[in-house]
Amino acid sequence: MRKSYNPGIPSEFYQLGNSIANAGIDGGGLMMRYDLPTGYWVPVNKYGAVPGDFPSGLNPQNDPQYLTKLESYIAPYLDNNEPLVLLNDWSQNNESAVPDSGFTEAAADAFFTSLVQLDGVLKDETSTAKQGALFNSPLHFVGFSRGTVVNSEIIQRLGSYFPDAGGKENSNTRDLQMTTLDPHDFDQPGLDVVTENFGDFREPKVQVWKNVTFADNYYQTVPNLLSGTVSPAGRDIPNLPSTENGKTAPGLKLPREGWRSENPDATAPLLGKPDLSVFLGTNKNNPDYNKSRAGFTKETDPTVGIAGRGAVHGRVLSWYGGTSDLFPTNFPFNEDLDVNPLFRRRGDGYREPLFDKDFSFGGTVLTDSARVSPWYTPEERFEHGVDAAPWEGIGTGWFYSVLGGGSELRPQTNVERIPVDFDNTYDARMRGDGAVPTLFNGNFDAVFNPQGGNRTIFSDAIPGWSLHNGETSPSVSTSNLVDVNQLSATEAPALHAELDRIGVDRTQANYALKLESGKSITHNRFVVPDWGNLRFDLHVPEAELGSGRSVLVTLSAADGSPLGVSSSINLRRANRTRGAYLADTQRIDYGIQGFETFQVEVPDNLRGQVATLKFEVVGGGNVYLDNVFFKSQHLLFGNPSDARNTTDLAIAERNNYLLEKAQFATAYDDSSKTPKWVSWQLNQKWLGSVARSNLRFIEDQSIPETWGRVKNEDYSNSLYSRGHMLPSSQRTNSEKDNIATFLMTNVVPQHQDNNDLSLDENPQSPAWTSFDDLLASTTNIDSKELYVVAGGYESNLNPQRISHRARPSRLTNPQILTSKGINIPGWTWKVVLDLEQPGLNPANVTIANTTTYGILTPNEVEPAHVPTNPNGSVDANGDFPLPVPHPFNTLLGLSLPDIQNKAAWRNWQTWQLTVNQIEELTELDFFSNIPDEIEEIIES
Repeated sequence: MRKSYNPGIPSEFYQLGNSIANAGIDGGGLMMRYDLPTGYWVPVNKYGAVPGDFPSGLNPQNDPQYLTKLESYIAPYLDNNEPLVLLNDWSQNNESAVPDSGFTEAAADAFFTSLVQLDGVLKDETSTAKQGALFNSPLHFVGFSRGTVVNSEIIQRLGSYFPDAGGKENSNTRDLQMTTLDPHDFDQPGLDVVTENFGDFREPKVQVWKNVTFADNYYQTVPNLLSGTVSPAGRDIPNLPSTENGKTAPGLKLPREGWRSENPDATAPLLGKPDLSVFLGTNKNNPDYNKSRAGFTKETDPTVGIAGRGAVHGRVLSWYGGTSDLFPTNFPFNEDLDVNPLFRRRGDGYREPLFDKDFSFGGTVLTDSARVSPWYTPEERFEHGVDAAPWEGIGTGWFYSVLGGGSELRPQTNVERIPVDFDNTYDARMRGDGAVPTLFNGNFDAVFNPQGGNRTIFSDAIPGWSLHNGETSPSVSTSNLVDVNQLSATEAPALHAELDRIGVDRTQANYALKLESGKSITHNRFVVPDWGNLRFDLHVPEAELGSGRSVLVTLSAADGSPLGVSSSINLRRANRTRGAYLADTQRIDYGIQGFETFQVEVPDNLRGQVATLKFEVVGGGNVYLDNVFFKSQHLLFGNPSDARNTTDLAIAERNNYLLEKAQFATAYDDSSKTPKWVSWQLNQKWLGSVARSNLRFIEDQSIPETWGRVKNEDYSNSLYSRGHMLPSSQRTNSEKDNIATFLMTNVVPQHQDNNDLSLDENPQSPAWTSFDDLLASTTNIDSKELYVVAGGYESNLNPQRISHRARPSRLTNPQILTSKGINIPGWTWKVVLDLEQPGLNPANVTIANTTTYGILTPNEVEPAHVPTNPNGSVDANGDFPLPVPHPFNTLLGLSLPDIQNKAAWRNWQTWQLTVNQIEELTELDFFSNIPDEIEEIIES
C-alpha cells in the first residue's frame, strides 16, 4: 500500500479525515492540510499526497494565483454539498512540544486566520455578507490531547468575530460542534520526567463556549498524575484534576453559576459542561475503575510507547476513529491486526494490547464473569456493556455529527455555556488587551519560561511572532526578550527610575523585546481588525537616539498583494513646539524615560484582511518594543458611539468620526465642530511634573480639510473658554503629551464659570475643575487606574454674563462661535471607570474591583450671589439671595434639594449622576466592552 504522509501530521489524522470526508457521500468530499509557510490550504488524499488533478502542484509558495486556483478546485465540492475536512498542523518545529505557554494559542490564532482567509476566498464577491461558504456551513472541530486547546481557542475567536459561524448569517440555524478527545490542558507533574515544565504548559483551559451548539468529550484518566510517566491523561470537562488545587492563577478560576453576580458563590456548580461526556477508563487505584473499558485500565502496553507507556492516551483517538468507519479492525489502519486494535467484538478483548487480566477477571477467574464488553454502545438507547446493545461503533462518537446521521439524537445539557468574553489565559500578566487579543502576544508576556535551557532545547521561538509568519530564519529569538522589571539602574538608568516613580510591581515579570540595529521581528499572520489604529510602545535610551536612526513599521497583506502601509518612528527627540506637532507624533519624548505609545493608521483596504506586521531598526540604535495591539488604549473598555475612521470621505460618518491619538481618543462631530466625546486612560504614568504648555491651541489636521477645521482664532472675543475635555493637568509626563491636549478636537466651548478658577475666592474651582483634581489625586495617591470619557450635551446659545470676574456688563458672544458652526453645549459631562488596580481589562473587571461615577455640570453662569467683598467676589459663605432649585429636577425629573450657596454650586457632588443616567441623556454606551451582567450593576 502506498504511503507518503505529509511530515508533521500523523497518519491517523489523515485516515480519520478521509473517513469523515467520505462519510456517506458518493464520490467523497475534500480533505486539505494547512501549509505552514503560507497559511494556505492544500488538497490532499488519505496518504497526505496532493491529488494529481490539482493544478497548483505541491508548493503554494510558488504560485501567485494559488488562491484563485484553490477556489475553482473547491467549487464543485461546495456545489454538491460535500464535506470539507481541514487538517491543522502545529507539530512541525516542535511547536506543540515546547515546554512554555503561548504556543497553543499562537497556533489557534494562526489557524483561525487561515480559516478566515479561506472563508473569504469562498465568499461571493458581490455579497455584502460578512461570512462566506465555509462559515455558512455546519462546522465540526475535532481535537485530540493539547490540540483540544487549539480548537477551543479557535472557537472562541469565531464566537467573538463570527458569532453566526456554523450557519448562514441571521438564519438562527447553526451547527458548531466541538469534539474533545482526551483533552490535556492541565498540570500533570509526572510528565516532568520528559523535561522540566513538560507537565504543565500553563495554557488556556478548554472551554465549552457559548457559540458551541453541541459538545462531546471522550477521555481516560489512567496515568498516575504525580509519578514519572510519558502518558498524558485526559479530563472530564469542566472539572480540573487535583493537581490544580490550591493554585491562585486566574485562568484556573473557571466560571460557576452566578460568577458575575454581586455575591458569587465560589462553590457553585461549574459552567461549560459538555452535552455528552464519555468516560473510557482509569487505573485500578481510582474509584471509577469498574466502569472502565478494556484497553483503558493500564498505562503499559506491549506494542507502543516508551517502555510500553503512552498508548492509552492515543487509544482515545483510536476509539473515536472506530466510530467514523465501522469496518476496520484497527485504527490507524495497519496490516498487523495487533497494532492499534479496536474492541468491537467480545473476542477482541483478548488481543494483547487490550488485555488486562486484573481488570477482565478481577483476579478471581473461577468466581467472577469476565469483563470483556466491547467498546461501543449507543448512548441514547443503552447503558454501556449490555448484551443487547449494538457493538459495531454505531450510535456513539462520530455518530453525533451532522455527517454521522445522529445529530437529531444528541443529548443536551441544561448547564450554561461559557461566554466568549471570558479570559481563560492562565496568568493575569500573560493576558493581552482582551479575552481575544487584537494581536496575540503583542505584549510578549504569553510565556513563563522563555529562556530556560530545557525550553530552548525544543525551540527559542517567540509565540505569536514565529513559525506562522513565512520567515525561514528569524533574526530574533527568546534571547531578545527582556524582563523590564528586572533591569537594573546600571543597565537602564532612566527606565529604572521611571518604573520606580510610577510604582510598578517588580515582583511580576513584564517582558519586552529588545530590538537591535539591523534586526527585525515579524508577527504571525493575523486578521486585521475592522477598526482601530495599530499602536505600540517604545522605550529608547537617550544614548540610542541619533540622526538617520528609525524604527520601520510595515503592515502588509499576507497574500503578496500590494496592500499595506509603512511608517517610521524617528529616533530623535521631539521638538515640542506648536508647529512641530505632526512631526513630533513620530519622534521620541516620554519614551526616553519610559514606554511611549506610537500609532500607525491602518488603510481601509486592509480591514478584515490577513496580514503580517514587521518591526525593524534601521540606521543604528537599540530599542525596547512592547504592547503591540490594535485600537486605542483609551478605548479599551469601549467605543461609546461605535465611531469609525475612514479615508473614503464618501462613506465617512462626519458626525461620528473616530480620531485616535497617543494621548486620547475622540469621536469628532462635524455638525457641532466639537467632539461628541473624548476618552482617555489615567494612571501614574501620565502624571509627572511638566508644566502646562503656554502654546496656543492647535488645529487638528486629522479632520478632512474639506469639512473645515476649527482653529484657535475661532474662539477669539467670544468670551468662552477653550475647554479641555482631557485636561492638560492629566498629561504632565512629557511636553509632547501635554501639547497634544491643546488640539481643538479636545475642546468644547465652556462658560468661564464652568471651567476657570475664581482667584481669591473659596472655593476657587468650579465643580468641573475640582472633579478633575479629584481624579488626578485618586490616581496619584491611591495608585488607581481610571478610564474617563467627557463631552457636551445639548446647547445654550444665549449671551450670558460672567459672574466670577465681577464684570456684569460683559456678556459672552455666542454668535462668534455659532457663525462658524461651533455648538455651545448647555451641559458638560464626564464619566469615570475606577479600577482598583492598574492593568485590568474588560474580561478581568468584577463588581468587587471596579466602580463608576459621573458628573453633569451646567455650562452657564453661576446664579447671582450676595457679594461679601468690595470687588464683588464672595467668600465660602456666598449664599444665593434665594435658594436655587436644582436643575436636575427639571432635566431628569428628580426631587433634589435646592442649592443654597456658591460652595454647593461649586461642589462636584452636587452634580453627580450615575453612568446610566448620563447614558440615557447622551444616548451613548459607555464601557460597553465590560460583560453586560457586570456593566449594568456598576453603572447604576
